Amino acid sequence: MSDLSWPSCGFHLELRVAQLERSTQFYRNFFDREPRAVIPKKYSLFEFWNLQLLLLAGKAEKVRFGFQLHSVEQLSLWEKQLFEREISVTRQQMHHPELNTTETALNIIDPDGNRCSFYVLLRAQPLPAPTTGLDSDSQSS
Repeated sequence: MSDLSWPSCGFHLELRVAQLERSTQFYRNFFDREPRAVIPKKYSLFEFWNLQLLLLAGKAEKVRFGFQLHSVEQLSLWEKQLFEREISVTRQQMHHPELNTTETALNIIDPDGNRCSFYVLLRAQPLPAPTTGLDSDSQSS
C-alpha cells in the first residue's frame, strides 16, 4: 500500500498571464528551453526538473514562487546564465534569526509582475543546545 500523504513526483504551477505569446517567449528565454506544448491563445506548458509551469491566457494574477538551490556556486551560475540571457536579476540577502540562517536570493520579475526566486539558505552555525540553568558540576548529590 502506498503512502498517499506524500506526492509521488513533480510539482505543477499555473500562472495566468495577460499576453500569452510575450510570457511564453520570456519563459523560453528564462529556462533556456522550448515549451512542451503550446496552444495559441490558450496555454503554454513548460517541463523541467520534474516540474510543470503552465501559462494560461487570461487576466494576470501576481504570484511569487521560488527554487531552493544546493549551493552559492549554483546560485552564481544561475545569475551568470540569466545575465547572459539579458534577464534582469536583483540579488538580495536576508537574515532569519529564528532559523539561524541567511538567505541569498536572485529575484526575477516576469512581464506580468510575477516574482521568481532562486535562493540558498546558509546556516550560520549550529544552534546551541537548550540550557536548563543547571550546571552538572554545581548539582548537589
